[in-house]
Amino acid sequence: MAKPTPYIPEEIRLDVTAIADISRIWVMNPDSSNIKHAAYDFLNEHLYLTFHSKEDDERPTIYRYPEVPIEYWVGMTQAESVGAYFQKTKKLLVGYALIKLKKVKKK
Repeated sequence: MAKPTPYIPEEIRLDVTAIADISRIWVMNPDSSNIKHAAYDFLNEHLYLTFHSKEDDERPTIYRYPEVPIEYWVGMTQAESVGAYFQKTKKLLVGYALIKLKKVKKK
């Protein structure tokens, strides 16, 4: 029996320094031990998530989930626990891409 092929996410580079700089986006900073930032692009139906981690905070890994209906975002914003909502419903999300932001130039 052949082993299943592991999922390799697409890597996308954006010419912005913060996720909030993307136009048409709603952002929330949930009180969550798992999810650091959540954002939703309502025009393209993309959900963006960053997770709490020990990695460099200046350039966190951002996960972009495509084809996420507005109802999912509304459910996430109304959930008592954003992290629990994501864990319970992430099987509804189809794949993801890793987003790399433009580096912030230090003065």
